[in-house]
Amino acid sequence: MTSQSYIISQDLLERTVQEIGSTKQQQVALEQLLREQHTLATAANEEFLELLEGSVT
Repeated sequence: MTSQSYIISQDLLERTVQEIGSTKQQQVALEQLLREQHTLATAANEEFLELLEGSVT
């Protein structure tokens, strides 16, 4: 298997690295938001189920 080498400009390399870093930061922020939303949804579901249980008995 032959590997190929590519030459890119320093500017393009720096912009690419910066974009990857920005994307990783966005991913971390979105994962945190998703965890928070999941926590809120779980709490709301538990509260709803408790209300249902109270109205049934």
